[in-house]
Amino acid sequence: MIRSTITCAISAIACLCASPAFPATCESLAAIALKDAQITSAQIVPAGQFSPPAGQLAGAGGLIPYLQLPAFCRVAATLTPSGDSDIKVEVWLPSAGWNGKFQAVGNGGWAGVISYSAMADALRAGYATASTDTGHSGPGGGFAFGHPEKLIDFAWRSEHEMTVKAKAVVEKFYGTAPRWSYWNGCSTGGRQALKEAQMFPDDYDGIIAGAPANRTVLSMWIAHAVLKDPASYIPPAKYPAIHQAAVAACDARDGLKDGLIDDPAQCAFDPAVLLCKGEDGPSCLTAAQVTAAQKMYAPPVHARTGKPLSSPLVPGTELAWGEQALGPQPNANIYDQYRYVVFKDPKWDWKTFDFDRDASRGDLPENLVMNATDPNMEPFFSRGGKLLLYQGWSDPRVPALQTIAYYRSVIETRGGTANASNSVRLFLAPGMGHCGGGEGPNVFDKVSALEQWEEKGKAPDMLIASHSASGKADRTRPLCPYPQVARYKGTGSSDDAANFMCLAPRPVLEQTSSQNGVSNRTEPPAQSPSPSATIVNKLDTPQARVYVATLQPRTPSRSPNGHATNRMLVYLDDGVMTRQENTGKETITFKRGDVRWRPASGAYVAENTSDHPIRILEIDLKGPPAGPAPVTPLDPAAVDAQHYKVAFENEHVRVLRVHYGPREQGALHEHMLNRVVVYLNDQPGAKVDDVRISGPAKHTEQNASDQAADRIAIELK
Repeated sequence: MIRSTITCAISAIACLCASPAFPATCESLAAIALKDAQITSAQIVPAGQFSPPAGQLAGAGGLIPYLQLPAFCRVAATLTPSGDSDIKVEVWLPSAGWNGKFQAVGNGGWAGVISYSAMADALRAGYATASTDTGHSGPGGGFAFGHPEKLIDFAWRSEHEMTVKAKAVVEKFYGTAPRWSYWNGCSTGGRQALKEAQMFPDDYDGIIAGAPANRTVLSMWIAHAVLKDPASYIPPAKYPAIHQAAVAACDARDGLKDGLIDDPAQCAFDPAVLLCKGEDGPSCLTAAQVTAAQKMYAPPVHARTGKPLSSPLVPGTELAWGEQALGPQPNANIYDQYRYVVFKDPKWDWKTFDFDRDASRGDLPENLVMNATDPNMEPFFSRGGKLLLYQGWSDPRVPALQTIAYYRSVIETRGGTANASNSVRLFLAPGMGHCGGGEGPNVFDKVSALEQWEEKGKAPDMLIASHSASGKADRTRPLCPYPQVARYKGTGSSDDAANFMCLAPRPVLEQTSSQNGVSNRTEPPAQSPSPSATIVNKLDTPQARVYVATLQPRTPSRSPNGHATNRMLVYLDDGVMTRQENTGKETITFKRGDVRWRPASGAYVAENTSDHPIRILEIDLKGPPAGPAPVTPLDPAAVDAQHYKVAFENEHVRVLRVHYGPREQGALHEHMLNRVVVYLNDQPGAKVDDVRISGPAKHTEQNASDQAADRIAIELK
């Protein structure tokens, strides 16, 4: 638990209750001395009297939410941590009813404005709150041209400096530091949230990060697919037809036809089903438009290596494709990124973008100073910090697969789900757009969930989301911690969250046949069909599917849909390979018999960089552990450690490396779990590379041959 020292000299109850008799008056805050900062205004705003600057009334309710604000002390400041800094911040302090907490709110796009509406939400909930304009005024990225310090202010410095100064103002006004400090942001605010946790783990106790908008090449990919050639342009009038076809192909895969695609990653919809049979019209696509739409669903790839550069959009995003593909220019946020940050040329022509040379240039660290992709959250987590991630599946700006990939990298860095689930959770909202809106339930209480998690130790097992039409809620649905999904119980209204439960996703398998533009998948996916990879199925049980993937040398093997399930890998050959995801590239060197755990993953490219084929035995786990693993006093790793050694263990599996010398006999032991057994050499009753499933057993074993016997046993929990 991260707490600031509370210096209240009165009772605990009195500390929690607000009183107008604060140690400092609002007006006196103007005289606070803060490093590299100047308080420019400090005044009381009477209840219902706040009005935001002109141009910031857009959004739900217009001026009405501000008319409902209680009285508060409004503090404005200018921060100058560098010679070129001009960071505006505001801190709002409830005049009564302060809950003893601080909530900073994030920004959107290139910022340039203070987030008054988000501050208003926090203030109404009793929080002291703060926001920054990120160091410049006005929309767009033009401020960064020729101003590297301002780019740093935007990237991370303005948020941290605001946090430090705002906490000082809070403590001066109330006479005590906030008991809890939270960050709440989406899009740019989600990226800011992650940056705070990664760079300044002491700033916040709990963080809400929605749709973190890290800069990628996706918008340039879409612009080249749809906007560069007029023949490829898809008019917005055709978006509904594409969307309806995608929903028709993908909706019922979760067992419930409700107009929502529950898990778009499990549905490889092909817009070619809409190819015009005759004349062009709003309900069909020309051949060039089909190609463009297919690229909308495909990950951007490096022109020379063919390796993915970022995550793609997924089926279900079509109604909002105009965010990326309306034209005539690429998405403004990324267009400005390349004009002003990467190429430093306001007149740069996006049509000249090269997906080899320019993609590499755009990914240079100095051009991605704002990105927050470091998976190491240990300094934040080790102090009790909680990270609540959320993302709309139908987000057209920040691909859901990008957020999933980052979440998985954090989980893997933390040591697996068991070690990470009390520190970080991801909630995906089917049908929700960018930070909200869309056809699916998209309004849910993130702040209360984070408060309960951080302050009471109650991790969120689900969030109840609602969708409204004409001001009235017409559907509720639980959002589940990834990778769980909401499953209909089979009775009652499918518009009522009470009739759903959170369960592990149903496994699916990519087959070669397809109908209605969607691949026919019924089991966990192995490698996508590729000339460089072949799949041989070995076993299929209710717990796991076992197969051998053979990778040919020096040829990339693409898996555009990734793997929906966790996997255990056993390498059957010595070798070296690379694996490229949008989060980075890793090189893996292994020996025959090595084992490796792989959590569920998104799109990737694997390449065997050896000079010979390599075989990998893959065990796809079809569901979560059934419960705590049974315990026996005759556990082989305990009573026969000479022959049984634990090579790996997590909440899903335990891997035993078994070795018997010639004619050796082991001790009596007992296996309590089903296990997949891989034979690494010829031995009595088995041939090299045989794979078998074995159930619970109590026995004494002996190697009856004159050769050593080696095998690997993967116990399925």
